[in-house]
Amino acid sequence: MRFVWYYDFPIGKIAIASEGEYITDITFDYADGVEHETAETAACAKELWEYFDGERRKFDIKIKYGGTSFTRAVLEATMKIPYGETRSYGDVARMVHNPRAARAVGNAIHRNRLLIVIPCHRIIQGDGSLGGYAGREDIKRRLLSLEKHNI
Repeated sequence: MRFVWYYDFPIGKIAIASEGEYITDITFDYADGVEHETAETAACAKELWEYFDGERRKFDIKIKYGGTSFTRAVLEATMKIPYGETRSYGDVARMVHNPRAARAVGNAIHRNRLLIVIPCHRIIQGDGSLGGYAGREDIKRRLLSLEKHNI
């Protein structure tokens, strides 16, 4: 069964969903599931608070994500971007051995349902501009600033 609980963080309300021992969603919008806080959603919220407090750079929660093999490769590459650093969509395309796929990388990132834990906020445009982030460029800017100040 899938459960979802909503938590308030410095960047706004975040939905955290779990299935069994796995976190499946960390989003700014609705997540499908029975509204109930679980040990897994509470543990995820605790790790997110540690991140916002500058005490956590990597997450220990168990996550589950789907998608095509390309989407999964992009999300896995995104998790390798070090805390406090950024990469372009083109950089990620090269990381997944498909250097002409920057636009496809953007489409895969757009499907990321595990915000912050899969740090798509660290991916920027090739020209250095921020680009989008779950419809909230201001939040992307705040997350990048948080990480830069805690290096």
